[in-house]
Amino acid sequence: GWGQPSPFGSPASAAASTDETFSKLQKQSTNDISQIANSIATLKKNSQIVGTPKDNEQLRDSIRDTLHAAQSLARGLNTDLRRLLDMAQEGSEATQSKRRRVADKLKKDFETYLKEFREVGRAAAEKERQVLVKGRASHDGHAGGSTETTSLLQQQQQQAQHFALMQIDSDITFNQHMAQGLDDEIKEIESAVLELNDIFRDLGSLVHDQTIAIDSIEK
Repeated sequence: GWGQPSPFGSPASAAASTDETFSKLQKQSTNDISQIANSIATLKKNSQIVGTPKDNEQLRDSIRDTLHAAQSLARGLNTDLRRLLDMAQEGSEATQSKRRRVADKLKKDFETYLKEFREVGRAAAEKERQVLVKGRASHDGHAGGSTETTSLLQQQQQQAQHFALMQIDSDITFNQHMAQGLDDEIKEIESAVLELNDIFRDLGSLVHDQTIAIDSIEK
């Protein structure tokens, strides 16, 4: 509390130190929200390329890296917003009011991007699932197309036609390795979306608790 001796000396210097901490957290949170917005744009753009001729391992790595980076930012933001909301209950009435406005704006921005991130994540998982189903169906259909009586020449011709058609259709060559990669990615995206749901609920519950605390102080 303010009545206890401060390691920083006078209450005024302690208040200045708290102001500096709040300001640093505010800047960090603003920067993190901006980075999440950029991650969403990148994820949206890259997920649209999935299943097209431009689809490749580098693209999948980029999707995975973007997802993990945004998850990490969201976790950090959730923690920082907790601290900002706690600090908004310290200091003079004017200080508390100012800090609450700052924390509330950051919270709303974060919630907006969390919602968008969840939607983009779900859309990306659905896109990859469609490619996976389509690829497996195509692969299984061609794998079961030959019979023992088909000559080697006919099999080679069918194979050549198959790959030619795939190129004409601008489709991607589907194999077991790609299927496994897609399957893993879908699970990672769905796991990220579940974590974002938890963060969103946690944030909502935290803000509700803080509002109750603020209301009781103001009464």
